[in-house]
Amino acid sequence: MVKVAEIKQENIILAAIDIFTEKGLEQASMEAISKKAEVSKRTLYKYYPTKESLFSAIIERLLSNVSVVSQIPFNPELSVKAQLTAMAHKKVEILCCPHFISLARMVLSECMRSSDSATLMLEKVQNLEGQHGLTKWIEEGNAAGTKVVVKVPLSRRDL
Repeated sequence: MVKVAEIKQENIILAAIDIFTEKGLEQASMEAISKKAEVSKRTLYKYYPTKESLFSAIIERLLSNVSVVSQIPFNPELSVKAQLTAMAHKKVEILCCPHFISLARMVLSECMRSSDSATLMLEKVQNLEGQHGLTKWIEEGNAAGTKVVVKVPLSRRDL
């Protein structure tokens, strides 16, 4: 069962995405976000004390979509090519999702407007890749005794 607090936070995030898309982070107001989310400003500030903390939560949501692929562990039972092809399929599926595209467009637009937003995004991406990502997958493969060399040519037919 979903808690009321989780529903409120989701409404706040969705409202912020709409407002940030429409006005940008700089021009957006916490008041407009609270009205759109149908929560009090007190509730909004309880979860997100600043617009930047709210934008950070939106970046985390965007990256969590991509990190699903990054968290796939190496499977010594399957060929390297089969695993890489499956990862590529999953990543393309995520990247082509209209919701993901809309969210990515908003975040990237804000990163182009503000060096602070771009720096925040870069830090979160680097942290994600350090914890997961293809490098970790290759390390797992090598540790399992499979010499993983990522020079597998994939054609459009394979994707």
